[in-house]
Amino acid sequence: MQRQEKSELSDPHQPSRTSVQATKDEKMAQDIVEEMKDSDVIDTKKMEVKVTNGHAILRGEVGVSFAHWQAEKIASENVGVKNVVNQLRVKYRYI
Repeated sequence: MQRQEKSELSDPHQPSRTSVQATKDEKMAQDIVEEMKDSDVIDTKKMEVKVTNGHAILRGEVGVSFAHWQAEKIASENVGVKNVVNQLRVKYRYI
């Protein structure tokens, strides 16, 4: 029996597993940002949330250390997130 070519086995009308995971990751990132926006202490304007294969990375800056912790907590509690790398910097804003 001959091996079939990969292109013969895959259905061109079905999204690839990679594109499905990418869509799930984008949705997780959006959900995380939306939940952070609901927080009174997190300003998402200077933040970036990226999710790859369920691994979330938080980058940017926040105004207080509690926001740093809260952002990580929100991301880690999101369904589908496997782990969180919190690279947020705390940049205190003085009034």
